[in-house]
Amino acid sequence: MYDLEADDWMDRKAYGTQTYQWVNLKEDVLSFKAYTALGELYDAFEIHKDSNGINTLINQIPNTPERLQGNEK
Repeated sequence: MYDLEADDWMDRKAYGTQTYQWVNLKEDVLSFKAYTALGELYDAFEIHKDSNGINTLINQIPNTPERLQGNEK
């Protein structure tokens, strides 16, 4: 879907990897998790909204290698 060489704006990317996503919204926190088809957590973050409506992104990227062309398993 994206050119992996030109997407420096992404904190986490993958090539040839099926994923499914889990999204939860509770009060002022949106939580996102992406899992591989085998159930391994691949990416995660939270967005917190403060009382002034300001959003803060908190990355929770797991300590696993990115699945880029040439190193996918």
